[in-house]
Amino acid sequence: MVRKIWRERVGAFAKIVLVLGFVFSVLLTLAPAVIYAALLVMRLLFR
Repeated sequence: MVRKIWRERVGAFAKIVLVLGFVFSVLLTLAPAVIYAALLVMRLLFR
């Protein structure tokens, strides 16, 4: 399936998927901290 879609980039598919998975996992890990910090800042500003 990948060979049909990305004919010239088949060799780089594994690297691209690895990097995208890593970025997604880091963002997913940091999301609760970012949300908590944003809520804390909003609470302090509108107190």
